[in-house]
Amino acid sequence: MKRALGFAYLALLVLGLIHTLSPRLEAQNRIRNSSNQLRDGACFYVDADYRGDSFCMNAGEDLRNLGKGFNDKISSIRVFGRAHVIVYEHEDFGGASGTFTGDVSNLRDWKDKITAIQVRYDRIGFSGSGNEPQNGACFYVDADYRGNSFCMNAGENLRKLEDRFNDKISSIRVFGRAQVIVYEHENFGGASRTFADDVSNPQDWKDKITAIQVQYGRIGFSGSGNEPQNGACFYVDADYRGEKFCVNSDESQQNLGERYNDRISSIRIFGRAEVTVYDDENFNGSRRTFRQDVPNLRDLRDWNDRITSFQVTGGQYGGQYAGQYGARASGYEPRNRACFYLDADHRGDSFCMNAGENLRNVEDRFNDKISSIRMFGRAQVIVYEHENFGGASRTLAGDVSNLGNFNNKITSIEVR
Repeated sequence: MKRALGFAYLALLVLGLIHTLSPRLEAQNRIRNSSNQLRDGACFYVDADYRGDSFCMNAGEDLRNLGKGFNDKISSIRVFGRAHVIVYEHEDFGGASGTFTGDVSNLRDWKDKITAIQVRYDRIGFSGSGNEPQNGACFYVDADYRGNSFCMNAGENLRKLEDRFNDKISSIRVFGRAQVIVYEHENFGGASRTFADDVSNPQDWKDKITAIQVQYGRIGFSGSGNEPQNGACFYVDADYRGEKFCVNSDESQQNLGERYNDRISSIRIFGRAEVTVYDDENFNGSRRTFRQDVPNLRDLRDWNDRITSFQVTGGQYGGQYAGQYGARASGYEPRNRACFYLDADHRGDSFCMNAGENLRNVEDRFNDKISSIRMFGRAQVIVYEHENFGGASRTLAGDVSNLGNFNNKITSIEVR
């Protein structure tokens, strides 16, 4: 009994240390020198006039507790780009608060009182000609694009509007290839509606908007020559037909919206991009990565009409893509990945996987046909005899030119 109580006490002590140290470590991990300031964010200094130890935060980041290194020691703040800062007297954003939209060389009343911080985007005043985003949207308090406003770039979200805009939006302007999803409640809850064009007066949605997502929406990229150099196009019908939209590499959508959600049937991939699709919003649920055109998603374990969110990455690897998952030509293999080959000595058709990815079933083209594996960076591979990581398994931490007893027996894979 005493031993059990001792273990319980030790566990509580460890948890307490983690709770105490993690905020401090979080703040210390953000320490940057003066030559590495942020485009949109803020830096916090122990001494006035932006001197002494400091740390920086991007717009959109929070610190619930500054830890012993900086708690109640901040004396000056520098604000960069379109950010603004909210400081709090107590941890977890409690107690008195203050908002700063520009540099403060001496905090005076707030000197050595800050315990928690939120850094937010500040787009108020983006209403003048030429200041609107190239791909994004602006939101106005009054109809016909008048009154106080703020703007967002495509790919940005707001889980809850500040008090001066919450339930007060009366008109929306959409720029470039963006589309807007507005929500009735915070955290993207309640009723929602998608706008792809300007709305001078949203009528039923007037003064009801609490949360916003601004996404890329490239409807109409159907003409020859309009596809991205590195990116992907998504089609409602198989064989690259029907309505479609295209995105460049390094773009994503957390929710396809009513027009495309659970309706994608084929995908074309351009240049050196790769596409990861998810069956739930916000990049959740089952996922699948493609590095080659997919004329019919129904052929790939029934991904037809299942896609809700996606990420398009890549452009840094060269070579021709061959094989179901995209073979890489020699010299272009990634840093932490593994590549799987049909033939011994790393020859024949192949595909590659990032560390952290897995395949429950490698599909007919490679199932029970893999003969050699190459490992890059610090990756290691676990291969299984059966689907869903079942049956005999083998862990590999280096190149294997001939799998020997596991030759032509691999059905599922984990890369770590």
